[in-house]
Amino acid sequence: MNWHLYFDQLKDWKKLPAYKAEPRIDGLVGHYLPEFLGSVVGEKIQGVVPEFPLHISTLRPDIPSNQSWKVDFLLIGETHNWLVEFKTDSGSRREAQDEYLAAAKRMGTDAILDGIRKIEKATMSRYRHKYAHLLAKLRSFGLVDQENAWTGKNPQLEIVYVQPHRTSSIVSENVVDFCQIAEWLECVHPDAEFEKAFADALRGWAGD
Repeated sequence: MNWHLYFDQLKDWKKLPAYKAEPRIDGLVGHYLPEFLGSVVGEKIQGVVPEFPLHISTLRPDIPSNQSWKVDFLLIGETHNWLVEFKTDSGSRREAQDEYLAAAKRMGTDAILDGIRKIEKATMSRYRHKYAHLLAKLRSFGLVDQENAWTGKNPQLEIVYVQPHRTSSIVSENVVDFCQIAEWLECVHPDAEFEKAFADALRGWAGD
């Protein structure tokens, strides 16, 4: 298969007004993200959970809700956890989203895991198995015990934004741009056709 043609098609479709590129490539980003981020932070990433739910009332006690806001990925490291928000358009950052991610960072791992338990208890029985699977994954990474209580591992949360290019002047923000990922792909997989095509596509999207 010609992967360059495949990514050329995605690049073309991304220019259309209603095409949503993010759900088409978030699986690829999620596949490479643990190894890439581990190389950046100097820590082995032990697990990744996509579409991680953040309990609304935990982050905003003034909003009585057992629903959740979703963050694209939770990455579990040896000493830290990272909440990663993935954007295919740098201009799609939202202030409200930045605020609840900042609240999650302030509250830490214990609070967001307690929020998961609250959502699980409030979820209708026919959907509860999905939260059981989520808790089982968190257990396998050592974050919760058999009673789904926090084990004390990785109390600190960090926020990372993965987006086409840097738009913020805030130096303290952890922003990974698409060119950084492209360079890493070509360095780690220098002879791989798929990674080369993906890297070229990321560079093309970096101007969005």
